[in-house]
This record gives sequence, C-alpha cells and structure tokens, in this order.
Amino acid sequence: MSKTRTQATPSGQSPLRGKAGRLDGIAIAPRLATDVFSLRINYSAPYVGGYANVMHFQPQSPPSGEVTEILADLIGGFQDNAQDVILAAMAQDCRLISYQAHRVTGGSPTITDVVDLAGLVVGTVDNTALASNLNFVPTAAPWNYGHFYLCGIPDVDFTENRFTPNYLTLAGNVAAKVSSAFVGNVPAVTATWVPIVFERKTQSGRTIGFWQVGAQPTVMKRRMRPWAG
Repeated sequence: MSKTRTQATPSGQSPLRGKAGRLDGIAIAPRLATDVFSLRINYSAPYVGGYANVMHFQPQSPPSGEVTEILADLIGGFQDNAQDVILAAMAQDCRLISYQAHRVTGGSPTITDVVDLAGLVVGTVDNTALASNLNFVPTAAPWNYGHFYLCGIPDVDFTENRFTPNYLTLAGNVAAKVSSAFVGNVPAVTATWVPIVFERKTQSGRTIGFWQVGAQPTVMKRRMRPWAG
C-alpha cells in the first residue's frame, strides 16, 4: 500500500495525501495500450436508492483473449485489489451491488458481475446524501483531476461537520487502492490494469500521480451517477 502523510488545515481537519501505488516489480510504461476500458461500480443506500462510481483503465500492453474475457479480467482484478477496502469504509446499511465493464474505444458488450455485499462498518447512515471526494492528480497536462466519490459514510465517522481521523484513514486506504495498478485474475488474460484520468475529447487518458482525500464531504446527488438495475 502507498505511504500517506497528514497535513493539518485551518479547520483542524486532516485530509490524507499520497502517491498512486504501483505493483511491485512492474514499472508502468509511459505509453500504455491505446484501448480505454470503463468500470462502473454500482451501490445502493437507504432513501437514496442506486448510484455509481465510474472509473477508466488502460492495459499496460495489449491483452490477449476475447473481449468478454478481458472485461472479466478487469472486474476480477479490481475486486481482488480494492473491494475489501471499499466495503471497510461503508456503513452496514449500504451495499455494493455490482460491477459493469465495457470497452470505451472501439466498443464492446457490457458485462455485469453482481456481488450484493453490505458495508462492513457497524452502524447506519442517517444522512445518505453525503460522499467523500477522493481526488486523483494526473501525471501530465491537462491537470483536471479525476474523482472517486466514496459513499456510505457511517454516522459515527462524520461528526461536527467533518470526518473523524478513523474515517480519513479508511478513505485514504480506498484512494491508495483504486489509484493503483493491478493484475487481473482471468488466466487467459491476466492484464496489468492502470487507472487513468479519462479525457473524453481525445478519448485518451493520463496516469495518476497523486491522490488526496477531500477535507469536506460532497453532496452525493450532484456527483454520483444514478443507475437502473
């Protein structure tokens, strides 16, 4: 896991920052395979209903196998890499419902993996309209940040209008994981997947250099994408 450091702010809040992690022994090539893949992570919460995070990835080199196998490799690798830390930051009345993947450049079918797992933090969420904004700083211009809006903030971890140190640690664990490269788990493929900040205009992406947990919560209904199961 990437090392993190704490920087105090005038409000007393302590957001976490860190470098995007890399796989041990694997140097991320400055020029990745050109195909871009999308991964949609679907959730549900009481009163709010369904919402989703959308991330983009490029393989380090062109993967082998059928496109459906490649998509399954992306989903499975992400689950192995980041699912546990995401659930560890979510209240128990919120659920991670499913993953959906497809190829953005060139098109492909969309494949879905339903998991329907509850968050692991004991306790519930009263204000389910809040999310933690995980910011990702690219390694090259343009410098527009990428975002991952972490939902299901437990009531016990958001008091006096700010995150507790415990929650900042949990959110930092998520930021470090979802910004890190990982290897998929489909034997016919086993690609190395690199998260990117996707630029729609050019249909290309930039690798992530640093991450930061935002000091203030984000209103989820404005930032999270709704979805239909």
